[in-house]
Amino acid sequence: MPHFCHYGIQTTVSVVEILVCYRSILITKATEPSWTPIFTNAAGVIMEIGGPLQHGGIIAREYGIPCVSGLSGIMDIINDGDLVEVDGTNGVVRILDQNIPSK
Repeated sequence: MPHFCHYGIQTTVSVVEILVCYRSILITKATEPSWTPIFTNAAGVIMEIGGPLQHGGIIAREYGIPCVSGLSGIMDIINDGDLVEVDGTNGVVRILDQNIPSK
């Protein structure tokens, strides 16, 4: 069961925006049960709110994808297109290549 991945980021703010690209990492504030089908395309999940027993953590574990949660403010640090590594076993997210957005 994989608990480690590195792929591009797709940030998500609301369920309306969710069209997760295949094998991208979903980064969001939190998830809810209606988001469960979205996890089938995700390579990993990063959440600002929650822990291992929060919905997103449980669903990620069921799908066998790495998940790190409880990273307050992470959506302000990581941008769409960043290359990150998610180590769900150790609870570590590493930014490998940061895509600086143009203004």
